[in-house]
Amino acid sequence: MLPVSLISRIRDLPAPRGKERWVSMLAGCPVLALGIATALSVDVGIGPYDVLIDGVSHQLGLTFGIASYLVGVLTIGLGWGLGAQVGPGSLITLVVVGPLVDAWGLLLPDLSGEALAVALFPVSVLLIGIGVTMVVSARLGTGAMDILMLGLMRHGLPLRSTRTALEVSVCLLGWALGGALGAGTLVIAVSIGPIVGLLLPREVAVAVSTPPASSR
Repeated sequence: MLPVSLISRIRDLPAPRGKERWVSMLAGCPVLALGIATALSVDVGIGPYDVLIDGVSHQLGLTFGIASYLVGVLTIGLGWGLGAQVGPGSLITLVVVGPLVDAWGLLLPDLSGEALAVALFPVSVLLIGIGVTMVVSARLGTGAMDILMLGLMRHGLPLRSTRTALEVSVCLLGWALGGALGAGTLVIAVSIGPIVGLLLPREVAVAVSTPPASSR
């Protein structure tokens, strides 16, 4: 666990502005991709959305990165069609993160079944949390699942039940397609939100939780 004093200092950091937002976005993508690639390498379980991507990659014989792009285009397209806004950061993560996962995967050994996997899995979760925090801090656009969720919410569906239904649906669909569902999937699902909540600067947290009037 990070010391409370360090977490407090991180949360007191000012929100990135101007070019700093792009730096935060572009630096966060490889960190996020490394976390996902590490989770794939240790084979304990990956995030619910990544289970779907992994299942599609197995069914179509594609790399995780290419499957990520295809699933992302469909997910973002559905959300946009339902009325959600798509920011430049959404398109950057769509194009960049998948290939970076493939690149990291070439460098990482296959640790499935190894004792070291148990020790490295928490590292992968922390890396994903840090990467998501950096991307969110940029405030340049939400992820694919968030866009779809926001699109559904514009048609009267409540936030919590909509998000839960999406997470469960993509996870089960991915599992049915052969995606890497495991105990770690539940850990990632319940851990990333709290990690981002601990690390996200307060100023950013207020900004991202207060949508502009024109978006509603």
